[in-house]
Amino acid sequence: MQLTGHLRKNDLDRWEIVAKDGSVVGLSSGSVVEVHIGGHWIETSIEFCHDWSEPEDATGSRGHYYATERGILLCDGLPARIGF
Repeated sequence: MQLTGHLRKNDLDRWEIVAKDGSVVGLSSGSVVEVHIGGHWIETSIEFCHDWSEPEDATGSRGHYYATERGILLCDGLPARIGF
């Protein structure tokens, strides 16, 4: 099964994929997703980078989530899909 939608940052400052029908899948460190950039689906994984210089988020964490594939900047509205 696969969910296709777009990336959105939720209230806890974490990434999730939201489908057109409103279905939501939360992403965490280690999640493997594909993002649609320049007409191509590119597989990457989501990781969390601890950074003690950043302020605490809503969950008390310090850091940020990023894509491991070079050159991919996660942003709201980026088309994405995940298989499960």
